Amino acid sequence: MPITYEQIRAELNRSAVDWRLDRRAKGPVLMHALGRRVDDTTRREDLEIRRRAEPSLESVLQAAKTSRSFKQTLEGTPSSRSAPRPTQVDWRNHQGLNAITPVRDQANCGSCVAFATIALMESMLLIEQGLQSHLSEAEFFFCSQWASCQSGWWEGFAIGRALHEGAVVNSMSPYDLTAPSCVTVPNRDKVTIKATRDVAFLNAESRKGYLNEVGPMIACMSVYEDFDAFFDRGTGGIYRHVTGAYRSGHCVLVVGFDDVNGCWICKNSWGVNGGEAGFFRIAYGECDMDSWAFRGLTGIVMGDRWRLRTWMGRFAGTKATDLLSYNPIVHNWSLGTVRNGSLTFQEVGNTSGFGDLADGRPFWTGDFKGDFSHQILFYYPGDHNWWMGAVKASTLQWMHVGDTSGFGQVWDGRPFWTGYFAVLDKLQILFYFPGDANWWLGTIDNGNLKWTLVGNTVGFGNLNDGRPFWIGDFNADGLDEILFYYPGDHNWWMGSFAQGQLKWTNVGNTAGFGNLADGRPIWTGYLRGVFRTDILFYYPGDQNWWLGTLQGNKLQWSLVSNTSGFGQVWDGRPVWVDDFNGGGFDVLFYHPGDQNWWLGTLQGNQLQWSLAGNTGGFGQVRDGRPFYKGRFSGTNLSEILFHYPPDGTWWLGSIRNGRLEWSFLADTTGKFVFS
Repeated sequence: MPITYEQIRAELNRSAVDWRLDRRAKGPVLMHALGRRVDDTTRREDLEIRRRAEPSLESVLQAAKTSRSFKQTLEGTPSSRSAPRPTQVDWRNHQGLNAITPVRDQANCGSCVAFATIALMESMLLIEQGLQSHLSEAEFFFCSQWASCQSGWWEGFAIGRALHEGAVVNSMSPYDLTAPSCVTVPNRDKVTIKATRDVAFLNAESRKGYLNEVGPMIACMSVYEDFDAFFDRGTGGIYRHVTGAYRSGHCVLVVGFDDVNGCWICKNSWGVNGGEAGFFRIAYGECDMDSWAFRGLTGIVMGDRWRLRTWMGRFAGTKATDLLSYNPIVHNWSLGTVRNGSLTFQEVGNTSGFGDLADGRPFWTGDFKGDFSHQILFYYPGDHNWWMGAVKASTLQWMHVGDTSGFGQVWDGRPFWTGYFAVLDKLQILFYFPGDANWWLGTIDNGNLKWTLVGNTVGFGNLNDGRPFWIGDFNADGLDEILFYYPGDHNWWMGSFAQGQLKWTNVGNTAGFGNLADGRPIWTGYLRGVFRTDILFYYPGDQNWWLGTLQGNKLQWSLVSNTSGFGQVWDGRPVWVDDFNGGGFDVLFYHPGDQNWWLGTLQGNQLQWSLAGNTGGFGQVRDGRPFYKGRFSGTNLSEILFHYPPDGTWWLGSIRNGRLEWSFLADTTGKFVFS
C-alpha cells in the first residue's frame, strides 16, 4: 500500500525538518515515474569513477574555456582569481543569464536520465553558444540501447550517448507516450548536437566550483515515498527525508547550490505543477545525492546542417544593410536590422513547406523588382521552379516567378551572374550555357521571370573553363558589364549590352604580367572615387599592387603600391575592398599576428597605408567567427560587422577620421531558438 499524506504529516509533526504538506492533501500519495537503474552496472561504473584520480577543477575550467567565453570568464583564468567562491549560485539567473530551459514532464515513463541529460545539453548550448533549444528526449531515450520506460537507464550510458551519438531537436521526434518508439532521423549525423567532454566530481567543493564557473550538472538520488508528497503537495522548504519506503533511483539537473541554507537547487522532470514551479531544493547529504558523482558535459558542437545561411541586403527597404538568415534544421527565417546603434533580430517566416532549402540550390539577392528594396531569389533543380521572397509587413512572403523546365537542368555547373546589365532600375540574372554557347538574360516583369537570348560566344570556345569573370560598371555608363580574362592568351574581353544584345570588345592584354589567374587575389570597386569600376590585384611574388582602369576601350594598368614592408599579406588574412572612409573604395585588412588593422586609400596614383586600429583587446578575431561587410548604419560608408558565438555579442567596426572604432550592437544569447 502506498504511504498516505496523513502518515507523512504525522511524522513531519514529530520532526525538525522545515518542509510541510498542504493541509488539504489527504489519502494515498501518487508515485511518479523515476528511471535511474541501480544495479551491478551502476555500481561498477561508480567504482570506476572512484578509482580514477579526480581531475583538478582548474584543468576542467581551462578546458571548458576553450568551448566558450562566457562573460565571467573574460576577466582572467580560474587560477588567477583571488575572489572567493560565492555562497549561492543559480543558473536561472547567473551573471545575468538564464541558462535553464523550461521544465518538462517525463510522465509515466522511467526516462528521467534522458530528461536530465537533455536538460544539461540544452543549458550548455545556451552557455557556450548562446542558443536556446528544445532537444528531443524521445529520440535520445527510445533510440538508445538498453533504455525503456519499464527498465529505465544508466546515467553513464546517457553521458556516452551525448558524447558519441548526440541529440536532435524535438520537432524531429516529439515525446509521445501513446506510441513510444524510435523515430529514424534522416542524415542524423549532420543534424546532431553533441558534447565533446565530460567530467565526474565526487568532491563537494569541486562540484560547487564547477557549478559556479562552468554550468549545471546531472546528479542522481535515492527517492523515498515522502519525496513524491513533498514535490506534489509540499508548501515549500528544503527537502529532507523523513519517512516512507525506498522506491528507486532518480536523476535530475542540479542548477545551483545555496551554502546559506545548505542545499542543492535542482530541476526535476515531473512538470511545472509540483515543487517550486518544477524545481526543488534538497539538503546537502540527503538521499545519497552526495554519494554519487555529479556529471558535467562541455564542448557542445553542432552538425554541419546547423550552420545558419546568411545573406546581406536592404531587405527591410531602407538604406541600411540587413542580415537575412535561414535555419536549415527548423526552416525559420530571421531578419537582423541595425537601428539607432542596436542590432535586433525578428523571425519573419518559416519555409518548412518548401522542404530543405539548404540542399545546394542556388540563391541570389538584390533589387529584382525595382522597388529599391532587396529580395531573395532561388531556383529548385528538382522541378525547375523559381521563387522570390520579399519582406513585407515583417513577413518574408514568397511568390512563384517562373519555371525553366524548357531549358532543361540549368543548375548543372553553368555560371550565373547578377547585375544591372540592360536596365538601370532592377537587378537581372544572366547565365551562359557551355553546351551551345548561348547567353540568356532574366528579368522580373510583373512578377514573372522572363528570359531573353542576348548573345552567343561560340567563337570564343568554352568560356566555362575556369577563367575568371567580374561584374561592374567598367565604362561608367551606369550599366554593368561582364569582364573576363583568358589565361591562354592573356586577353581581356568586356561584354556590354547594346540594343538588347551582349557585345564583346577586347580591352587589353597583360602578357607582360604573366598568368594573372594563378591564384593571386583580384578585387573590383570604385578605387578612384568616381562611378567607374576599377580592377585591383596583388601579386604575392613581389608584393606589388596593380590597378586597372578602363580608359577609352583599353584597360590601363598602374603600379599603386608595394607592401613588402608588411611581409606576405596574402597569407589567409581577411581583406575587404569598399568605401570605408569616403571618397572612393579603400582596402582594409586585418593581420592575425599582431591584431592590427590597416587601411589603404588611393591618393593620387598610390595606395597610402595607415594603421586604422588594433583589436588585441578582443583576443584573436580570426578564429572562425563570421564577418560581414555592408552599410549597416544606413550611411554611405561600408562597415565591418562580426558576431562572436561563444558570448553572443555583435560588434560593428566603422572608420571615423581614419580610425577603426568598434561599437557593441547586441547580445543575442538565447535569442535564436532551435526546437
